[in-house]
Amino acid sequence: PKYRGAVKDRPISIRTTVAVGPEDLSILEPLGYGLETTIPHRMISSVTVDLPSGLGGDFCGGEFNIFPVDAEMDDPIILSLRVMAEDAVVASYPVRLKERTSGPRGSVFTGTDSTGWLTMRLTVNVVDEDVEAEFRVNPQSAMANALVPLFQWLDAFQPGRHLNIRWPEGLEANSEIGRPFWPDGSPVRLVEALAYLQEHTGVYLEMPLSLREENAQEIVAIAGLMRGESIDLRWKAFNLSMNQWGPGLQELENGIAQAFLFYEDISLSLQGGKIPIGRVRTHVPSARLADCESVKRDLASGLVPTLRLIPGDSDKAQRVLVT
Repeated sequence: PKYRGAVKDRPISIRTTVAVGPEDLSILEPLGYGLETTIPHRMISSVTVDLPSGLGGDFCGGEFNIFPVDAEMDDPIILSLRVMAEDAVVASYPVRLKERTSGPRGSVFTGTDSTGWLTMRLTVNVVDEDVEAEFRVNPQSAMANALVPLFQWLDAFQPGRHLNIRWPEGLEANSEIGRPFWPDGSPVRLVEALAYLQEHTGVYLEMPLSLREENAQEIVAIAGLMRGESIDLRWKAFNLSMNQWGPGLQELENGIAQAFLFYEDISLSLQGGKIPIGRVRTHVPSARLADCESVKRDLASGLVPTLRLIPGDSDKAQRVLVT
């Protein structure tokens, strides 16, 4: 049963007799750090509650829930989390610990970073002099440029490095990093690319909480173009529709490979809107007609043929952003 109310100037006494077997030690372990736990019915022998007006008494059955009343700290602790390669700092990131529970074995601190995406749970065992840190990423509304420092720090988690946890007063704890934080591949390039695009186009959108792989690759590629990088491509074939036939295409008709330059204005579709990017030039260094005879027949009939082009000496192409 659950009771609601208060007794003025009168302490409430609760006496519980619990039978503990070896298999039950894990149930009581959270109490060593002041954490919430539930004692099941099978472990409770008796419960005696001392309350005025006959509200107390002896009870049996049910379960016993124990949880901290107020874990919030008056003065949060700001930790410096440094990823180290030997004695050199690779990346450092702050986390603000806001809550604490304590018990006979030690304390558990919890907090977040400034974006709210990263949560940290720090268990300090004063008996064994041991510290355990657990990190989780909880996606929520945030701008991409605000997330760049976090994702760069998480990307620095690589085997062979170690994590140095430093308290404001100088106390430190160190732990080896056994595996990457992102075992299936880091999304840091996507976050950096989206932040760069927004800063250089003036179109600001929140970080997408879900994104198809092809969309993520497109964002990274377009950001590279805007930085002045070129994109190397390989191609198999493309069709070129013409309004009229010109003398400059005579060599194609004769089966000679030619170079092509294509220009197009591109934009990025994201979250229901479009971000204008600019004009892109695609350079195809070598292309030839797939069927010269078919083109000659169309020309002889007075038609303007559609050209199907395939790689000539190379299947490579290159794209760059131009002014």
